[in-house]
Amino acid sequence: SHVGLLVDAGGQLSAEQAMAQSAAWQRINQPSPNFGFTQAAHWFRFRLDNLDSVPLSRYIELPIPFIDDVQLFHNAAGQRRAQYHLGDEFAFDQRGFKNQNFVMPVTLLPGENLILIRLASSGTIEAPLRVWDPLAFQQANDHEKLVQGAVAGILLVMVFYNLFVYLATRERSYLYYIGFVASYMLFHFTLTGYTFAYVWPNAVRWNSFAISTCMAAATLFSGLFTSHFLRLREFSRPAWRIMQASNAFAGTLVLATFVLPYGLTVRVGAALTLPVATAALTLGYWRWVKGATFARFYCLAWTAALIGLAVLNASKLGLIETNFWTSNAHQLGVVLLVVLLSFTLADRINHDRAARVRAQEQALAH
Repeated sequence: SHVGLLVDAGGQLSAEQAMAQSAAWQRINQPSPNFGFTQAAHWFRFRLDNLDSVPLSRYIELPIPFIDDVQLFHNAAGQRRAQYHLGDEFAFDQRGFKNQNFVMPVTLLPGENLILIRLASSGTIEAPLRVWDPLAFQQANDHEKLVQGAVAGILLVMVFYNLFVYLATRERSYLYYIGFVASYMLFHFTLTGYTFAYVWPNAVRWNSFAISTCMAAATLFSGLFTSHFLRLREFSRPAWRIMQASNAFAGTLVLATFVLPYGLTVRVGAALTLPVATAALTLGYWRWVKGATFARFYCLAWTAALIGLAVLNASKLGLIETNFWTSNAHQLGVVLLVVLLSFTLADRINHDRAARVRAQEQALAH
């Protein structure tokens, strides 16, 4: 509520021209500003008052690492004190402050300090800006990396464990499961900036569309897993055909992300994820109700993931309090999804083994 907003539809205004548009500036009413997919540039301005008699060091952080163009202008005492031009279209090594997010240090002079920020991107425009004391930032950043490291560790363990199981059993469901977990892991850590910081810091072109590619791949593998694990071909031909059509579309989208504009493919991919996840959950409960007990963990897994996503959205909309658990609800939900799906695969193998034993016993009895 202390930040002014100016929407530059043409994206041509300079910092001086934006400041001169006094009548066009408006207040922000969102607790976490999110303007969705837009081609317009967005300007933000706010004042930081240094009440001390000596300069103060502060960090201004934009924790949205997939913005294409990020510019900051710091004015104080009638002069330009600092200026930054960042974005995910620049190699990571070009950043003065090495962090997965956009972090811009400023030195606040005694008195009024004006901060002007310009954001433009082919994807969404989000601006949950933060102003940090350097020590507090370091502590929070260490805690954040600890959480993300734990998530990465769990997902990697599940990938390699189930890879060994697949090599031993040759059960195709394990292959689809591995593809889903690996794709989601790359999607999540690209979305949070960690892959650009630590895995491909100089692959600017790939990083520019990796989010849409990994999202489409995760959707594809989740659909393949659902179709094969629930045995939809034997259970319901119409449901199987619908999932096959969805999988074909997702597979085409994966290839399209390499040639079509990111703004288009990420929109299509985002629109596809919810129907596929809903279909996966609905079909799972349908199989469970119809007597397929091996679908129980499958249903619990997808329910946990969707609840985590719902809690995150509720906190973003201000419907519930934002804290550590609500902010990380989607990650907790996905970790539960991955772990429970692994249990699901083991449960179905045990179910199939028990069915074969019963069939052998009946054959011997006859």
